[in-house]
Amino acid sequence: RASTFAQPERRYARVTFCLPNHRFSQDVFKQIDNILTSKLGHSSEIKYWFALGRNAYSHHIFFFPHGHPQLTEIDFNTLEKQVASITIGWEESFQSELTSLPAGKRQAYSTKYANVFSSFYQAIFSPTDALKDIEFLESLFESDREQVDLRVETGKEDSIIYVFSKKKYQLTEFMPHLQNLSLVVIDENTYELTINSEQIYIYTYYVRSLEEQLNAYENFYEDFCELLLAVFEKRTEDDILNGLILSAGLSKDEINLFILYRNY
Repeated sequence: RASTFAQPERRYARVTFCLPNHRFSQDVFKQIDNILTSKLGHSSEIKYWFALGRNAYSHHIFFFPHGHPQLTEIDFNTLEKQVASITIGWEESFQSELTSLPAGKRQAYSTKYANVFSSFYQAIFSPTDALKDIEFLESLFESDREQVDLRVETGKEDSIIYVFSKKKYQLTEFMPHLQNLSLVVIDENTYELTINSEQIYIYTYYVRSLEEQLNAYENFYEDFCELLLAVFEKRTEDDILNGLILSAGLSKDEINLFILYRNY
């Protein structure tokens, strides 16, 4: 996506391109600047880029000479398409990532997961993220049981809970489970995939960071995923005391003891 800020009276203009991080590189940055130079017939005096969140921002600043038409003759729709053509496509990058897998998996996944991930998914997640998700999707197919994952990144304000399922859920069906875990849900998304003619759903819940718990409690990741999956499968109580996993680092079985003491 291209955006501009111009002050014609100063003969000043800034052109900015926003791209997903996984489609950006130093080489792409240079190519964007070359395209602008060609289109405008004038080189940028200042150029820089930075990454913020999941996106990269490429900035190009121009001070035009007297008599220059500045940006008036630029078709930005055409310019955006030209820049898009030089970035590495998500699907192409994904197939490249598959080369890191053993030969058997690489060949199987290359066919099974080709063009499976929607544009919505691609806008949020990188091909590297997709490889990680495939591990859970494969477990879903093999076990026919829902899969749960927790991803915590150092220094991030939020962590992400993933649920991989063959069932279509509404947010209202999940929220009570998450609230009983004392989780603060910031955002959520649902991604629909069609794999071998079967509908699969990836649910993501952005919650207040769990980095502190992950560092403080031994086996927190395993205990958390086990508890949440057990709640989904109705193998344990969906109880407000489940929040003890965050406040005290207790496991599913330890929490069940407290529930038992309270009830009897």
